[in-house]
Amino acid sequence: DLIELSNNPGDWDRHFIQTADIIFNADETQVDWDNSGSPGPEKGFSPIGNSSPGFTGSYDGSDEDGDYKIENLYINRDEDYIGLFGYTSEATIENVQLTDVDIAGKWYVGGLVGNNEEYGTVDSCSSTGRVYGSYDQVGGLVGHNGDGTVRDSTSSASVTGTDQVGGLVGWNGLGTVSDSTSSGDVEGSGNSVGGLVGYNWG
Repeated sequence: DLIELSNNPGDWDRHFIQTADIIFNADETQVDWDNSGSPGPEKGFSPIGNSSPGFTGSYDGSDEDGDYKIENLYINRDEDYIGLFGYTSEATIENVQLTDVDIAGKWYVGGLVGNNEEYGTVDSCSSTGRVYGSYDQVGGLVGHNGDGTVRDSTSSASVTGTDQVGGLVGWNGLGTVSDSTSSGDVEGSGNSVGGLVGYNWG
């Protein structure tokens, strides 16, 4: 169902509740990432919302029985707006627990959201694993947080990028980050590299 959502832009303005753990095979070559009936493609999962306005609905990773995880999410794309959610606008994403992600992209790369725009909210979410961006605005949880809110969230993912690289958020512009932590290794070659936020503007 998660893969089906990633392949159907017509559903990106709707509202979802996760009702069970979603565990992909740790060997990404054995996963049918596009529901074609056979393993592949090598690029892995296609982000939910990959261009403006992207995902505009809501996604809750828990129900009345508790929180659920998404494990072994794999993305390896030479593209911008990379994460479980690539691009979000006015979206609400809460209670999503990502474990052992392996995510790589170019600009705007995050474990959970590549680009969180237009007052979007990320609440009570977490990520572990590895997040890599070949350019800027790379974060363990959110790559770019523009006018958005990130709260009560954490990341222990290792994060690598060029500039504007952060353990939790890569670039925070006119947004809010509160009650959140990060503990993963962070590497970048530019001036704006931080344990929690790489570059905080406005």
